[in-house]
Amino acid sequence: MQLMIPCPLILPDLPLSLEELETAVHAWGLAIQQAALARAWQAQAALRPPVACPTCAASAQRPAGTKARRVETRFGPVRLTRQRMRCQACGRYFQPDDAALMPLLGAGQCTPVLRALAAQCGASWPYRQAAQVLTLLHGAPLAAETVRRIVAETGDAVERQYADEDRPHARGGEPAARSASNTCSPVIPPASSASSSRTPSPAPPPLSRASKSCEAGCLRRFARFSTTTRQQGQRRALRTPPRLMSISIAGMWRPRRRHRGCGRRGRRRTRRWRRRFTAARASR
Repeated sequence: MQLMIPCPLILPDLPLSLEELETAVHAWGLAIQQAALARAWQAQAALRPPVACPTCAASAQRPAGTKARRVETRFGPVRLTRQRMRCQACGRYFQPDDAALMPLLGAGQCTPVLRALAAQCGASWPYRQAAQVLTLLHGAPLAAETVRRIVAETGDAVERQYADEDRPHARGGEPAARSASNTCSPVIPPASSASSSRTPSPAPPPLSRASKSCEAGCLRRFARFSTTTRQQGQRRALRTPPRLMSISIAGMWRPRRRHRGCGRRGRRRTRRWRRRFTAARASR
């Protein structure tokens, strides 16, 4: 299967600097990758197996148009065209292509490759800085909250993986087999010809449970905001200056009810802080 993507690179009839050329070529590369993915997805629709109706499991269907879905990839947003079908038995509309998209995307929009990249950036840098770096690579704005949510989901998945490996077997009671990435294997230089007859050193002992969950803890401590932290932030909101309050608590602060009965000064303070909080939230 060959696909031709007509997407010429158009440059102005003026001398451009190296930075301007790099920006133009990068934008052209992102555009042609997005068009190629959308075209390839549409061409592969005939090769995917037929899907029965998810409601009544009937196979009698008829086409009912198309419905697009926006997907965030590592080279930008792409709109994938999905065939829409109508079941002749129950009359329900559905998209057969969702059977191929739901295991990978779920209810979100980010592809697995973009989620892995966001998890690495979010665990290494602050969320705003990671979102800025991903925006440069992605070619479209990506919210810092999206990076935080992806890091949290990745940390939970790693924690569940380690818990499954530590869980003993139902029959023998032996611990589950550990993967190669969970064993400590130091890099040993290649042995020379004189030392090739020596006895190899024994393998190091496996990591403990606390050491083995270091990766999961590293991801989770950047992503978890417990209920206690939110409650403490709300209690400190009235004692924090408005500028620091909008930065430290973000969207979790609300004016307390007790200011309404504190007289004129309390009501003025509440209105002033509400205006500043609304302005700070709108500027983010």
